[in-house]
Amino acid sequence: GLRTGPLVLQPRLDLKGHTEQVRTARFSTDGRRLVTAGLGREARVWAVPSGEAMWTMEGTSKHAYCATFTPDGRTAVLGGERDAVTFWGLEDGKRLDTSAGRTTGMDLAFSPDGEYLVAAAGYGGLISWRRDGRTGLVGEKRVRLTDNPKAESLAHGLAFAPAGSLAVVDHPRALVMFAGYGLVGTHRLLARVQHAAFS
Repeated sequence: GLRTGPLVLQPRLDLKGHTEQVRTARFSTDGRRLVTAGLGREARVWAVPSGEAMWTMEGTSKHAYCATFTPDGRTAVLGGERDAVTFWGLEDGKRLDTSAGRTTGMDLAFSPDGEYLVAAAGYGGLISWRRDGRTGLVGEKRVRLTDNPKAESLAHGLAFAPAGSLAVVDHPRALVMFAGYGLVGTHRLLARVQHAAFS
């Protein structure tokens, strides 16, 4: 097992299905589903705790890097490198819609209230949209992670705190914190960071 302070994590089961590297693994809010995505074209939804494969979702580009759930647990959202945002119903695993012109990148995350979707768009910084119904996205806003035009800044990973703060990995140099959904930067933690998560 993996020792993490007073806890020891023991492997329970292997989820077999992906043929390429997995980069994203996210639980639904109720903990009953897990979505995985990575270097292949497909994302997968698994039942928890059985590990049963439920749905396979195929992206529109070569790499389906990222996937997440809406906080209400009704919908999965898939994105990737220069890939459109696609919405999938968890009632039957069928694609509901593709948001034309809405591209993502390295990661996706919903605000805790489900009103905003944010994308880590690699060298494109952050992109946020307000949700309009189950699959609509409106009011696009883009934010760079640095004001220095000579510094390459790669928005790599996202995590929302329950109260709404947003952590963004500025790979590989820093973790950047934003206040609320207006994407106002508050501070930077200088460190080599790969991922972020809140308890």
